[in-house]
Amino acid sequence: MCLHDEQPKTATRKAAMVALWPQIAQVAQTAFPTLAVRSGQKNSGILWLDVPVDDAADSAGVLDILGGLIATTAPIIEQAWDSSASS
Repeated sequence: MCLHDEQPKTATRKAAMVALWPQIAQVAQTAFPTLAVRSGQKNSGILWLDVPVDDAADSAGVLDILGGLIATTAPIIEQAWDSSASS
């Protein structure tokens, strides 16, 4: 399961997302302590976060991870979006 910010480096909200990306990664790692959550930034500026889903997981397990990823990261993403919009 992946979360990507693919805004161009020059996008209005990119700096806010870059600044908050470590926090986004940290809450995902905290939410899924038994999973090997990884994150980073590509040279192109794309920010990425990967939360592995076991091939054997049933749909309910996948939905739990997806729901948890959204619930834990949404407040921080909203903060980045709102703060850069008011700047």
